[in-house]
Amino acid sequence: MMFGKKKAEIVRLQYRVEELEERLCPYGQHDWKQVSVDYIYDGVSGCDSLYLYKCARCGKKMRSIQPFL
Repeated sequence: MMFGKKKAEIVRLQYRVEELEERLCPYGQHDWKQVSVDYIYDGVSGCDSLYLYKCARCGKKMRSIQPFL
């Protein structure tokens, strides 16, 4: 029974985070700012860039292999 209560609390808190994020950034219109770039080498012939972005309003983080324009 204890695990059921914890899982229900986690789900409730996840919905609360989504609700607050929606208030700060309605309709998913985040104000993304690039924080860093990491380079990933495949060891054979190439390298990929991994971009890290953070929303200036709500603080949500996103990683992408493509630069966000």
